[in-house]
Amino acid sequence: MQTSTRSKVAGGLLGIFLGTFGAQRFYMGYTTHGVIYLVVSLGLMLPTCFWSTAIISIVGLVEGIIILSGGMKDVEGRELSS
Repeated sequence: MQTSTRSKVAGGLLGIFLGTFGAQRFYMGYTTHGVIYLVVSLGLMLPTCFWSTAIISIVGLVEGIIILSGGMKDVEGRELSS
């Protein structure tokens, strides 16, 4: 099985620190998902939409941890490199 040129550590840290903006999704090649994260976090930062941004932040953090543990593959379906 081939491994990706993308790193688990880089993807995981992007998810933990910039997951609100979908940085981990852009890094792994899932641009559509990244744009959705970005639109929800930046486009809906109104006081009434605080919860959607908070939920996206938590999802980004969880995805960062999943990436670090090796539970997520890149857009081509390859395992991330160490």
